[in-house]
Amino acid sequence: MSEIRGSDLLRTKWEKGGFLVNEDLLKKLISATADLVIDDILVKGQPKPDFLHASFTIDGDERCGTTVRKILQQINKLGLGRAGRVVVFPKGVPVDKYTIELQLGGH
Repeated sequence: MSEIRGSDLLRTKWEKGGFLVNEDLLKKLISATADLVIDDILVKGQPKPDFLHASFTIDGDERCGTTVRKILQQINKLGLGRAGRVVVFPKGVPVDKYTIELQLGGH
């Protein structure tokens, strides 16, 4: 009977787990957010990037809705399920700007 070592199990879970923040993913997100101001971006993961958090500021209701729709279309193609998240925060009274926060990967 063959035993599975802990390191082998860890490697298998790592290889099958999550997703990579790779060039294809970044190109899709860039196309969806090309005209936005990036407030903050964080990519982390060792030895391969597997977590991305970004926030953007945008003006106008319609523009915000269109941008969120574009982002959702791109992350839905990744099949991340609950590992993908988009949150919209209104700013100002009356609302004149929005902050869009995007998170890919579970932490």
